[in-house]
Amino acid sequence: CLLYPRRLNWRKLAHIKAQTPDRYAILYQQEDADPALVLGAPLWISGGTGTDGVEYQGCWDADRDLWELPRNLPGDVIVFSLDKQVSSGDLALVRTSWKSQKGPDRSRTVFCRFFADDPEAIRLQFLRSEVPPYILPTSEVERTWGMVLHLRPPTRPG
Repeated sequence: CLLYPRRLNWRKLAHIKAQTPDRYAILYQQEDADPALVLGAPLWISGGTGTDGVEYQGCWDADRDLWELPRNLPGDVIVFSLDKQVSSGDLALVRTSWKSQKGPDRSRTVFCRFFADDPEAIRLQFLRSEVPPYILPTSEVERTWGMVLHLRPPTRPG
């Protein structure tokens, strides 16, 4: 997440990463987190073929500057914060344990509008109106990430 106080471009950071990978990992990326608790898989960042056979493009782009969107972006960019407190009515990613579900894949992360209607239950309202809301006990919410930014690629003249 590059918490270093000075803005460095990727070309400079790539050099630092190659020369001092251990310092880069701690100072620039703060890689002391448990990989099971991170929002995105490292392969989504670096790119390559996953164990699921899916080819991930990755997101390194040495030719882009701060807040500059990639060219040929197929859709909008949504930014979530690990620290933003999610309030009732916010758009968020919500990881639930789905204790009422059967089977090994009970944990799910969904993008929705989050409502804390009651101290005992939450309501997840999806953006597609034809999908009914899910109402879950608050104990089934494992984690939330609040949406902080929605970027749309510029429209191209044409």
